[in-house]
Amino acid sequence: MPFKVDLHIHTNKSDGALSPIQIVNKALKHNISVISITDHDTVEAFPEAVEYGKKLGIEVIPGIETSSSINSQEIHLLSYFFDINNKSVADFLAHFTIERKQRARKILTELQNLNVNINIDDVREFSGNSPITRPHIAQAMVKKKYVSSFGDAFYKFIGDNGPANVKKTFLPVDIVTQIFHSAGGLVFLAHPVNIKEDDIITLFGQGIDGLETIHPMLSPSRSKVLKSIAEKHSLPESGGSDFHGGEKGDESNFGKYYISQKKLNYIKNFL
Repeated sequence: MPFKVDLHIHTNKSDGALSPIQIVNKALKHNISVISITDHDTVEAFPEAVEYGKKLGIEVIPGIETSSSINSQEIHLLSYFFDINNKSVADFLAHFTIERKQRARKILTELQNLNVNINIDDVREFSGNSPITRPHIAQAMVKKKYVSSFGDAFYKFIGDNGPANVKKTFLPVDIVTQIFHSAGGLVFLAHPVNIKEDDIITLFGQGIDGLETIHPMLSPSRSKVLKSIAEKHSLPESGGSDFHGGEKGDESNFGKYYISQKKLNYIKNFL
């Protein structure tokens, strides 16, 4: 039985469907030995997950997924092994908590202008105390019958090109990497489906430590290309299922996309 390491998982502390404890239980069920919960712009799930993981023999690595951009193209970054109590990280997360709230309210205003009357309380029913994300808004839209499905909400209204979407604001890559490096972490470029090799090399110069080479969005041929780039530059590789659960319909990905213990140990050599 292979030693499975999934370094890309989301919980209900951001836009996932399951709690941190449910995720750890799921890892045990799928024979995954090491996980990282990489919620968007929050580390709220980590303390609960790491303590519960110890009881079940599951190692839980500090992780987070954040956004930045290169050449006006949005990219996602995965940071690992950082001190979640580091002041620079805390300030960074506080900034994006405010930004997410502002963005959510703007999206709701745009929806109301389109006669989709969803308010913040409707969305809080799904987000709880976690930062509001577009999936939470989509769930509220489905419940109030403005759309027939989660995907319909994105396609018609709040997807990247939708009439009610509000673009994110980003910090530059070099600032993000500096913050997580100062907290003892490593930063990886997440699921680089369409990013050119020259741009990847540029990102290395801005502090990116490695590449995510295993991911449901990456075809076998693309994964092979990314692995070749990582090997050529002696860089570590991360990978995982990017599991969200619920409306995402990605149940089959959990336990299917993972890296080996050897690749995890290579990552740790860079700490």
